[in-house]
Amino acid sequence: IGHVGGAITRDASPFFKSDWQEYAMIFDLYVAPAHRCRGIGKAMVQQMMALLKGAGATRFRIVGLAANPAALMLYRKCGFTDYEITLEYNA
Repeated sequence: IGHVGGAITRDASPFFKSDWQEYAMIFDLYVAPAHRCRGIGKAMVQQMMALLKGAGATRFRIVGLAANPAALMLYRKCGFTDYEITLEYNA
């Protein structure tokens, strides 16, 4: 039906504030087309967040493509808000 991945990232970069240096990243969310719009993606995101929270995560990030408004809407329904915007230029 689908899959999702997640991991806790620790980045000791001096360029980031200390509270930005550790976060959980949720990635590779996929729900098979025949099973979409049934709450499965939201349930998988919430379950992954619970697993990562159990491992000590308190800050979560997820990436969505601007060209995928359905994914962005799902992530916002899960409580995510805009954190960073990446712009691209193709020459």
